[in-house]
Amino acid sequence: MTLEELITALEAADPTLVLPHGFTNPHSYRGFYEDLAFEPATDVLVADMLDDARNALGETFQGWKGGDYKMRRYTDCWLAKEGHLGETLGPLLVQFMLAAGVGNAARQAAAQQPAAVCHPESYARECPCPPNGSCCKVAPADLTTPAVGVQDATQPTTSARARLAALVGYEPGEHDQEFEKRVDALISAVLHEAARRMEGAGYDDDAVSFLDLLAARQTAGAES
Repeated sequence: MTLEELITALEAADPTLVLPHGFTNPHSYRGFYEDLAFEPATDVLVADMLDDARNALGETFQGWKGGDYKMRRYTDCWLAKEGHLGETLGPLLVQFMLAAGVGNAARQAAAQQPAAVCHPESYARECPCPPNGSCCKVAPADLTTPAVGVQDATQPTTSARARLAALVGYEPGEHDQEFEKRVDALISAVLHEAARRMEGAGYDDDAVSFLDLLAARQTAGAES
């Protein structure tokens, strides 16, 4: 992925997203001094990653063993700690970094939904709430849309949640745990498929990157 392509991809993303896996600190890559590398980082804003990429364009960096190297639009990008070899920073890896950020934003929005109160005595029919489940108060005449009040409270993240809902084929409402499970399953499946395709195409470094992201997600899920 060239530096120009990286900037374009980040410009199209939500700058307020916090990515569990991203990058920072642009520098001359140890493997090819004329190439640009970024150090892996966790919990990093898309806006900060974009600033790093933009600031690197036209900047001159010193090679690991000397020499000055100017980073241009068509400079190739890598993911590596400064002074170390790393892996290519490809478009699929960037896409899944961004997808993980969207998934986290949706889960945080679900966790921040206010507790709703069920008033079954006010219904003309049986209360629509599941046993021991969450419920929001709805008018007796509108028992088919019990989550309207909750959805309004999460208006800032409606767009991201709507896109995820379309991908997983599930409209989030009061059953947020089911929505989270489907999102997690989708991201895991996509990472598996990306790793398989990269390995099949001979891009072993990218395949390992996807598997590392998957392992990190599984570890975080086990600890939570």
